[in-house]
Amino acid sequence: MNKRNVFLVLCAALLTASLAGCAEPAPEDIEDFGEKTKVSKVFTVSNTDEWAAAVKAIDGGGNDRNYVVNVTGPVDIPGLEGSTFSRPHSGVNISLRGTAPDAALVLSGKGSLIVLGEGEHLVLRDITLKGGEGNTAMLVYVGGGSTLTMKAGAEVSGNSNRLFNTDIESVRGGGVHVAAGAVFTMQGGIISGNYDDGGYGGAGGGVYMAAGAVFTMEGGEISGNTSGSVGTGGGVYMTANAVFTMEGGEISGNTSDSGGGVCVDVDEDGGKGTFIMRGGTISGNEAFAGNHGAGGAGGGVSDGTFSLTGGIVHGSDGGDKANEARQGASLYRDGGSAVYGDGSPIARGRAVNGTLTGR
Repeated sequence: MNKRNVFLVLCAALLTASLAGCAEPAPEDIEDFGEKTKVSKVFTVSNTDEWAAAVKAIDGGGNDRNYVVNVTGPVDIPGLEGSTFSRPHSGVNISLRGTAPDAALVLSGKGSLIVLGEGEHLVLRDITLKGGEGNTAMLVYVGGGSTLTMKAGAEVSGNSNRLFNTDIESVRGGGVHVAAGAVFTMQGGIISGNYDDGGYGGAGGGVYMAAGAVFTMEGGEISGNTSGSVGTGGGVYMTANAVFTMEGGEISGNTSDSGGGVCVDVDEDGGKGTFIMRGGTISGNEAFAGNHGAGGAGGGVSDGTFSLTGGIVHGSDGGDKANEARQGASLYRDGGSAVYGDGSPIARGRAVNGTLTGR
């Protein structure tokens, strides 16, 4: 082989290697935290002990650090109530990702599987967080001052919070609890098959938003969650001064007594929640208002604001996507306001059965 041919072969090899590197960035080039970031440490987790070691190292690792935790398969996790990543930090980012199709953290005891402390940002990608039927806590607790981001392939499912006869806000919710001052962004993934029956019949089977919490849904799915037999907010429950902005994704197949898809509520001090819908779909939810409450399968506004500028809330005329309720298939407004983006009322009455679309 002459020198020219050798040179061409070497160039081709280098180009192939370069393209391969671009297809799967090195850990120090990940963009999970909003920009290309240098990673402080990468952990590989394949069993319970390795998970515990990773948590301990991250909790004790100091501030301003970026971590990647790669889960290689199903890992059994004992109840970790109030301990997982819960130490307050400043500027700690954690990318929790699956590297195999069956990658999962599976709760084997009682308590929350993930608890975030102030100043921590957790990104979930290609990983399942699996709860248990007999649990007495939400599966993921996003503590005040912390941030959770769900991306494609992430799943929060199968958790049942059956902490009966309590109205303590900090223990409510089935799948994800977003505390006061916390931020949750859902870009993809799914929250499904979760259940809450605490408080006065449960609130927030899929997502519970405490006073002052912020949730932005850009994509993904919240489906098949339930809030007790007399509960509120099967998919999402929001209370005083919480702000939920839906820009995409789907809220479907959730069940509760009031606000099957989304419930906008008020607290005893008069603070009111705000739901802004700019895109996405709310469909196939149920609210029967059999014991108390107002109904509203798509959305129930107990007292607060629902502003619709885009997206679709299916009503009883929605065919196989119809929301179903005894009152207000698409929306029931018990108090507060429900308006389009221009401020005009969505309905002068309290119950809306037809499909609503943003203007």
